[in-house]
Amino acid sequence: MREAQSSLLRCHSRSPHPGLTIAIGLAMGAIWGCRPTPDSPPPPAGQVAGSPTGASQSAQGGVLAPEQGPRLHGYSHAAKQRLVQRLPKPMFREVAADVGLTFRHASNPALIPKRAVLEIPMDIAGGGVSAGDYDGDGFDDLFFAGFGGGRLFHNDAGQRFSDATASAGLPLGGESRAGYWIDYDNDGDLDLFVTWVAEPCRLFQNLGGGRFADVSEDAGFSIHPDITHEAVWFDVDNDGWLDVYTASFGRWDRGREPLRGQQNTNGEPNRLYHHRVEGGRHRFEDIAPQSGVNDTGWTHSVGAWDFDRDGKPDLFSLNDFGNARIYRNLGSLKFQECSEEIRFQPLNNGMGFSVMDLDRDGHFEAFVSEISIPVFQEGQPIRYRMEPGVITLSDDTLHFLSVTVNNRLYSETGRGTLSNRFASLFEPAEMGWSWDGSSIDYDNDGTLDFSILTGTEERTPRLRGERREMHLAQARFINRYANEPNLFFMHQEGFWYHVGDFSQTGYVGNSRGCAVFDFDGDGDLDMAINDYEAPGKLFRNEQSLGHSWIRLHLLGTRSNRNAIGARVELRDSRGEAHHALVVSRKGFLSQDPIPLHFGLGKAEGIREGVIHWPSGVSQTIGALEGRKRHVIEER
Repeated sequence: MREAQSSLLRCHSRSPHPGLTIAIGLAMGAIWGCRPTPDSPPPPAGQVAGSPTGASQSAQGGVLAPEQGPRLHGYSHAAKQRLVQRLPKPMFREVAADVGLTFRHASNPALIPKRAVLEIPMDIAGGGVSAGDYDGDGFDDLFFAGFGGGRLFHNDAGQRFSDATASAGLPLGGESRAGYWIDYDNDGDLDLFVTWVAEPCRLFQNLGGGRFADVSEDAGFSIHPDITHEAVWFDVDNDGWLDVYTASFGRWDRGREPLRGQQNTNGEPNRLYHHRVEGGRHRFEDIAPQSGVNDTGWTHSVGAWDFDRDGKPDLFSLNDFGNARIYRNLGSLKFQECSEEIRFQPLNNGMGFSVMDLDRDGHFEAFVSEISIPVFQEGQPIRYRMEPGVITLSDDTLHFLSVTVNNRLYSETGRGTLSNRFASLFEPAEMGWSWDGSSIDYDNDGTLDFSILTGTEERTPRLRGERREMHLAQARFINRYANEPNLFFMHQEGFWYHVGDFSQTGYVGNSRGCAVFDFDGDGDLDMAINDYEAPGKLFRNEQSLGHSWIRLHLLGTRSNRNAIGARVELRDSRGEAHHALVVSRKGFLSQDPIPLHFGLGKAEGIREGVIHWPSGVSQTIGALEGRKRHVIEER
């Protein structure tokens, strides 16, 4: 692959100093996207294009090294044309109203006056959506977050949804941000944990029979009335009980606004609730201060990923208005920040976080969504220039010049660091104000595709006088990014091409959270989306290529019952390798079903595999038939 050139942006200022020139050097890969040209040579054998020299295609410490996988040659117009020609028409069909999904997101009206007078518009995070089978009938149900506490929809055998909020005993009131299906008590069914705006998080125990009980106070969650955006459930000490790390997003409801600068620390501390079981009682104690993970940035997303593969899950804290912070798990409930050490900086407006093996090389990638409009001139965006150029800017434009970064795709290098490969794998597109990023094998061909949700809001903050005029005049004014099209990228010959114009999920709106799941049980993956102050949507997958698939439901015995933190390596009947992690959340404010879905393409099953359980046990599995759901218990 050719070396990425450096792009130079010269801002010529019409000022009393006519000779004054401000030069800003921007690496194309960081702003507009660095990609190989169509005639770029393939990478050397065993090396992935866009990865650091020497990065091998075999999984670090993996038992099953890929026999074959996609070669990454970069963008090709001909390859994209071949992809577009084979796309189903339509790709999806929006069916929410047809199947009884009647949710509409709303913000808490009592909080709107408090956020409307702030210089920086806040409370635009909206709500997420989570998929999980809480009654064990084989069909995934949905929880949508928003005002009124959110809504629970029961999946009626893949035909319709019915509103089960009241019958389940879930509360109505306040504004929830996200819900997470987890089995915190290891009793075999899914409980529900909900994050709230200016109220404590709540834990609802599954009683069976479609009923839940609020056990928040007894469990220790009723102490902190934070503005909590996300939560990640994981087993911090691998004792078999799930713990939870929560993301605090400041206290704008009390008039506090974020500081300006990379080291923004005037938010509320994130919390690490350690799970203890005493006499049959489940208690959660916040140990974040003594563990070293009480990040006081304005945290949008949190994630758990054992990126160094030492058997201990590490923590990722993605902050708005400041740097992300990565904490390496040292054991004994202690962490150490390692953001710069592993090259996860600078990252100043992190929104969503997802981990997957996108290119099937055995190295996992972490997708981080950000604000992705690169530069403005005279109030108009200049986007995705693929060649170096000179842009002349006036004094007024220069005063309001905004340069921001793109989305990131951090990949394991095999040397304890991460490398951003987004620009070398994804076609440049108008990514705007990105929120959720979700991997989905749309056509079950065995390689993941990718969805990105975008948009902000349409309200104008209720500022007065000079502050209002300045706010409206700035090219980066938040309303500029309202009502943006979502994006959808599909894999073709080692590259991910934007096909949002052909996907019904690429509608114009203000989207936030997404759950990828099989609504109707037909073997392909559908998408539920929670839009900001708009109706929720359900997109049924319309492809009919007939590719095979398999689902693995892992049950821990020594590990936590959900097997969260397990790493799975599979070899299908055609010799192709597949890798996945069991996680409790992904994207932004959202969750896919915990059981794993693998597209197999033309393979009709799994030949062999290895499960690396959180307990440290590595378990070999034999042949498994495709087009089925398999339950595998730790032994």
